[in-house]
Amino acid sequence: MALSEARKKANKKWDSENLTNICIRVRKEYAQRVHEICRANGTTASAIMREAIDTYMQTHDGGGITGEESEQ
Repeated sequence: MALSEARKKANKKWDSENLTNICIRVRKEYAQRVHEICRANGTTASAIMREAIDTYMQTHDGGGITGEESEQ
């Protein structure tokens, strides 16, 4: 079932109030390979980056907030 326009608007509002982007610049060939490997393993580039950041934060910040906790 498609989302109603009201639900889309509410989702967009929540996203703008609660989420931000962390961007990286890589060579096109590298990005293409990352996406290929992610697809082959049933995941996304965003998911593996969140996991890597969470691991880094746990190691260097004694835990702190993780990406999963911040989305709840």
